[in-house]
Amino acid sequence: MTRAFREQPQSLSRAHRPADTAAALQALSIPEAAESLLRMPIADAVGALDRPEFANAAKVLALLSPAQAGELVAGMADDRAADVLAAMGAKGRAVLGRLPRDLRHCLAGLMSWPHDSAAGLMTTDYIAMPMHLTAAQALERIRAFAGMSDSVYSILLTDDVGKLVATLSLRQLINLAPDAPVIEIALRSPVSVAALADQERVIELIRRHDLLGLPVIDEAERPIGLVTVDDVIDALVAENTEDAEKFAGLEALGRPYLDAGFFAMFRKRAGWLSILLLAEML
Repeated sequence: MTRAFREQPQSLSRAHRPADTAAALQALSIPEAAESLLRMPIADAVGALDRPEFANAAKVLALLSPAQAGELVAGMADDRAADVLAAMGAKGRAVLGRLPRDLRHCLAGLMSWPHDSAAGLMTTDYIAMPMHLTAAQALERIRAFAGMSDSVYSILLTDDVGKLVATLSLRQLINLAPDAPVIEIALRSPVSVAALADQERVIELIRRHDLLGLPVIDEAERPIGLVTVDDVIDALVAENTEDAEKFAGLEALGRPYLDAGFFAMFRKRAGWLSILLLAEML
């Protein structure tokens, strides 16, 4: 697939899911991936850049002009875009300067948080609304945001000063009578997390309470973002591949699995295989 993708990225990107396209780009050299990215439809290129499998995204975008990279970054999920721009260093700041004002302000805010904090993991693409709305009014607002938010399944309800007071699922809202206040069935005093809480705390709260989305709040308990299950999975994929290999009794290869030669594979695996064999004989 890698050779075919190198030759016809525009057609193959349409035939594969974003994760597959991202993996194909990751298997190319940095210059080849940059060239392929520019030949793809923008929507397909953005979809691949949004995937954590494309670990070289920052290096690839760094080879593009600030205008070219800015056009792609503008379509990415805010949290992923912030991570990629931060990894680009000075070139990322140049791209940031070419983005629309509101988006530039949003991404700069995300980039200011520690990478492994709740705020560093969160997306600002969430829906919050006043707690006094009826179900019909709430659904009308959601329709206006539906094209912009991937986190519609978790709705945050706030009081008159913007403090988080409850959460509501989309399923609950749909089943509510149109003239009924949404606060009647909302979950009051919802589980939330402080902006500077570490990644382990975020994961533990999502696991313990079986959450799809975890609100992130500031010191005044106002929502500033949402950590979704997808955000957590992406972070684990991006950061813990080597840890996962070691846990499984493997030494990290440091290159795509299919690109590793036989002797490199043997050298990395032989020690653990020998120990396992001797253990089985005892």
